Amino acid sequence: MSEPNEKLDRLVKWLESRGVIISNAITARAIPGRGIGVVAVSKVASQEPIIQFPVDALLNPRTVRQKLTELIKSDISVALKLFQPHLPITTVKKTLAKNLTKRVKTDKTELRISSVHRNALNSLSSHQLLAYYLYQEAKLHDQGEQAEWALFIDVLPRLQDFKSVPLVWHVLQEENSKNLLPLLPNTTLQHAQRMIKQFNNDFQTVRSIFANVDDLNQFLWAWMCVNSRCLYFHMEEAPSSDDCMTLAPLVDFLNHTDINHCTIDVIDTSPVKKFSKAQKFILETGRSYEPGEEIFLSYGPHTNSFLLCEYGFILDQNQNTQLDITNEIINLVCQGNENHPKAKYLAKYGYWGDYTVQHDSISYRTEVALAVAQVSDAMVQDEPAKTMRQLEAAQLKAYMIGVTDGYQYKARSNELLAPILHAIIKNGQDAINQLSRLDLDFNVENIINLYKELIWIAESQLV
Repeated sequence: MSEPNEKLDRLVKWLESRGVIISNAITARAIPGRGIGVVAVSKVASQEPIIQFPVDALLNPRTVRQKLTELIKSDISVALKLFQPHLPITTVKKTLAKNLTKRVKTDKTELRISSVHRNALNSLSSHQLLAYYLYQEAKLHDQGEQAEWALFIDVLPRLQDFKSVPLVWHVLQEENSKNLLPLLPNTTLQHAQRMIKQFNNDFQTVRSIFANVDDLNQFLWAWMCVNSRCLYFHMEEAPSSDDCMTLAPLVDFLNHTDINHCTIDVIDTSPVKKFSKAQKFILETGRSYEPGEEIFLSYGPHTNSFLLCEYGFILDQNQNTQLDITNEIINLVCQGNENHPKAKYLAKYGYWGDYTVQHDSISYRTEVALAVAQVSDAMVQDEPAKTMRQLEAAQLKAYMIGVTDGYQYKARSNELLAPILHAIIKNGQDAINQLSRLDLDFNVENIINLYKELIWIAESQLV
């Protein structure tokens, strides 16, 4: 058995010792070009549970906060070692009766310390907390100390495996990729810049709380592991759905497809439907599989632009592929001015922004915005109007709320859209020509394929 398989085997046995149930019909193995994947080794039926976790065996903010809180309570020195000095450690004053034992005093001191640092833990987002915990566990593991999640860390990708992610290009600033960021399509660049901003904020926030975070590259590795492998798990205490993040080893080895193969569900076998040890986090198949078939999981209806920024890959054929023309449509409708009457009109009815085109369709939001671009400013304002203008305004509103098909706007909408699509095609071809002069590697190839995809969509709409 090869070394990677030995590590996987140890992880599986450890998970099973924690109450995780893994079907004998599946196995995790290396998939050429895609890292580790999950494959059927015998026939798997549709709607068959293949991995089942007790919820307390998951790695998420709930279990991490519980673990760190227990450590702090058990030993004051842990707080002194983990947390920054600016988080005050307040001890109990000597106002206790003389007959109280030193142990009582110690207990009260520990209780005060744990409450101070519990507040610090609770201030962190799920992403920040999970990234820190992986970072800390990896440091312990590297130093030969005991790390609870060492067997999981052993099979996680290394930082070099994330080198196809634009955020990683930016942070590492390696010669062969540091100049690629400005060459990304505009929508992809904007997504990458948001991730860069979030990562920098998360790194600084975590460093402001924990004293032992000093390795930027290792934190980047931990942050990317969480970002690329997290799954949704509802937690009542989470401030928002974005904070309902969990890591489930083995489940996160399933590679992505744009077609649903499996579903994730949480069931409660206890009489009272609330969080309890009776809850189970279950991965269930959506269809049957023959031996040797890879089992996939859809990460969501994501475009290739999204997949590249978040995970570092694109699909050869992606049914969710779309062309984002939000900036172009906003400039067309109101010259980029959000205070323009047409901008306010679109916002009032919930049609402001998010304008997209697919190869075989134009989004309804885009169609509505193109219709609004055709009418006068007065027509969208709340002011006395002539009878004809009132009729036209009523027609526009009827189209906007789906009462009519807006046939009267179609021809002009196509005329307004054509120059936008021609400009995208030209800009894409120019970018491909520039990229083709660079040394071809997987990063350059991915960017070229993104431009080819955008050109394909634009040309499809011009036919």
